[in-house]
Amino acid sequence: MGGDLSVESEPGVGSTFTLTARFAVAAAQNTPRTQLLASSHSPEGTGEFSGTEGPITLRASLNGFTVTIEVRDRGVFFDPRTAAPPKLDVPLDQRASGALGIHLMKRAVDQIDYQRDGEENRLTLVRALKA
Repeated sequence: MGGDLSVESEPGVGSTFTLTARFAVAAAQNTPRTQLLASSHSPEGTGEFSGTEGPITLRASLNGFTVTIEVRDRGVFFDPRTAAPPKLDVPLDQRASGALGIHLMKRAVDQIDYQRDGEENRLTLVRALKA
């Protein structure tokens, strides 16, 4: 593993903190859930997960009263904006796993943007703070 941490700041404008770390991603176990994720979210629809290693970059910036968080990785294609909402009216022990974290993320921010740029996922979250 390895990584970098940097800070950029300009008085009266804002600050940006950037953390980049390298992680090894093991090949996913062959389960119905990973088969579903792989078939629905792989870039070419190949349905394949392979063991890879790559950087995950997290940038957080504060400009005035706006916080922007950007996450970049080289994982499997996944646009969280298209995820189905969780069934909150179903008892917890009867719900399918997943979607609750994405639901909470969507409720916590004002704007979500996702782009797939070649082999890289870019997720941007924006939240306006009150003055």
